[in-house]
This record gives sequence, C-alpha cells and structure tokens, in this order.
Amino acid sequence: MALTPNPTGKLLGWGWQGDIGPVTYYTSARGKIVAFSKSPPLSPPTRTQVVFRNLFRAAGRSWRMLTEPQKQWWRDLAKKAGTRCVGFGLYLWFARSQDTATLASLARAAGMEI
Repeated sequence: MALTPNPTGKLLGWGWQGDIGPVTYYTSARGKIVAFSKSPPLSPPTRTQVVFRNLFRAAGRSWRMLTEPQKQWWRDLAKKAGTRCVGFGLYLWFARSQDTATLASLARAAGMEI
C-alpha cells in the first residue's frame, strides 16, 4: 500500500520509516511511502545481535551526552574528510571500532585536530 508523502513532515525533517503500532513504514526509492503489516521475528535474537544492539544503544547514549561543539566536530570531520556518512554515523563507527589510527588519518585528511 503506497501513501502520499506529507509535505509538512518533509519540511520539518521528518521521514517515514520504522514501526508505528502494528505497521512498518518506509519511503521507496521513488519517494512513495510504503506500509505493510509488521512481521514478528521468527526466532529470538542471537547473542551477537544482543551484543551489537547494546553497543549501539551505549553509543547513542554517549552521543547524546556530547556537547554541541563536540557533535559539530564529528559532523565537520565526516564532511571535510569526504566520508559518505554523517557525523553521528562516523561517531558510531569509532565507538564500535576504537580505530584511533584511522580516526587520526581522517582528521589529518580533513585538516582537523583530534
């Protein structure tokens, strides 16, 4: 079932994706909102899924604890280094990998200090 996008939502930066009640929504490549009945998982999450979900949850919490200038540093790094992600995505990557060598390389390429 395709719905017409709400222009007010787009203007405010809201997108249609995720679960709302028993329905899952997403925006197709053609810009139409697609809705379908949410399907329950067939099996419980694996130990690895639980670990990764907890890592992402912790990273999201720590992002929210950053000051606005700290968040802006990650956004600027992502943009200036030419990555194909936003600052939050780069922050999530680093929180997961703790790859300080690559982070230093990105900062050098962006002309930024860590």
